[in-house]
Amino acid sequence: VAGQRVYVFSSIYAPRTVDATIVHQWELYDDTTRSWTEIDRLPFFVSGGRRSGFRGFTYKTVVPAGKWRVNVATLDGRIFGRQAFEVVHVAEPVETIVIVE
Repeated sequence: VAGQRVYVFSSIYAPRTVDATIVHQWELYDDTTRSWTEIDRLPFFVSGGRRSGFRGFTYKTVVPAGKWRVNVATLDGRIFGRQAFEVVHVAEPVETIVIVE
């Protein structure tokens, strides 16, 4: 439904001594150019660690319909994870789907 948030959640397993900034790089596929365009770059800081790893999420509220992907990356651009999905606009809310890989 227009105006609702789209979330991407990351769980990162790293040593307890790691302090790092992680980036969710939101990209939209452009059918005309057949390429991915970066729409947003949302950082979040992880520190200290825990037995189950670091967790973080970002979200967007204005999300055009289309094919999306979110790269999970370091500040210097090294990608170590990715989630792809498609946004379809509907008139009424639908059941939330959670993907766990």
